[in-house]
Amino acid sequence: MTRSYAGSVPTLRKAAQSRLFLVLFAGICLGCGKAPSFQVAPVSGRITLDGEPLEGGTVTFVPDKRRKTSGPIGVGQIQPDGTYQIVTDPGGLALRGAVVGFHKIRVVYAPWETVDGKWTKPDADTDFPRQFLSEETSGLDAEVLADIANAIDLDLERSASSP
Repeated sequence: MTRSYAGSVPTLRKAAQSRLFLVLFAGICLGCGKAPSFQVAPVSGRITLDGEPLEGGTVTFVPDKRRKTSGPIGVGQIQPDGTYQIVTDPGGLALRGAVVGFHKIRVVYAPWETVDGKWTKPDADTDFPRQFLSEETSGLDAEVLADIANAIDLDLERSASSP
């Protein structure tokens, strides 16, 4: 008796290709959920200008590569009372805190005002000192420590040469 295997070889190839596809797909999916290669720690604080709360804007923590800190930047929205909390958002992860290590800091002022009982940001020019708009000129830096809630207050002052 002779058996015919016609059609079996392509079926086996298809099955092998399907298995290979599933193995590769599973490997890719496992990589998608991988933890970031950096550690973050909570950072919050209060920002003042000449002793008064800065009433809006953003504060940005930029990892200082010269001090061997790398990773994504962290940004915090400055609230009307001058407080902020940093969030690091690489690829939509929205991690509460900043990368552990040394940072240069920039502050951008955008004041809040109430309109119909709601806080909004007006479109207005300010006399906020320009030096704080860049982490390279602000003179602001901080170290974010691991495994603690970092409270980093920033006390900004106008200098005689600032606008």
